[in-house]
Amino acid sequence: MKFRYIIIILALFSGTLSSLAQQNQKTKTSKFVYATHFGFSTGIGTLAFDERHWDNSLNLFKIQQFLAYQFNNYITFGISGGIDIWKKTAFIPLSLSLNVNFIDRKLVPFWFLNTGYSFKWYGSQRPDAMQRVIYGSTAGLYGETGIGMKINMNEKIAFLISANYTVQQSSIKYSREGTEGSFSLLYTNSQQRMLYHFLGLKLGILY
Repeated sequence: MKFRYIIIILALFSGTLSSLAQQNQKTKTSKFVYATHFGFSTGIGTLAFDERHWDNSLNLFKIQQFLAYQFNNYITFGISGGIDIWKKTAFIPLSLSLNVNFIDRKLVPFWFLNTGYSFKWYGSQRPDAMQRVIYGSTAGLYGETGIGMKINMNEKIAFLISANYTVQQSSIKYSREGTEGSFSLLYTNSQQRMLYHFLGLKLGILY
């Protein structure tokens, strides 16, 4: 009798392990994934040039597409592209993207890093009427990082919300002191390279 009970217990234990193994194989998959993000960021820090120091009051709207390979439920690596729209100009950032999930649950905290280069899409050729400068006048290096929460709806769809920090290398065009006032509304005669910093939020869907 005791031997029969031992056989039954071993059979149940074996069945449980088999079930867990099958569940583990289903949840830990490698595949291609895609994501679409929409975001808004506001400028932070100071813009310093030609002995001037202005608060960065720029805002940007972000549309971003992500294509990557999910190695497991924790590491995803790929490329991202999109458009960052400023008040009078826009950039097309292309970057390598790394995403790290901290746990394997329905609610997943994650960290991401995008590094690459932003090409210019369009830009105003005339200075701002009030400050008489042209912001973001050249292409440059691009970086973005942040933390967020992934909400798994099912095996194929997840919603994403994240706080992000963006840095864009570009230039500011301006007129030096001594330029006649009327002409500073029409053109600039100086340029300085600088970094623009932003903080914001992104919403996305992963599929």
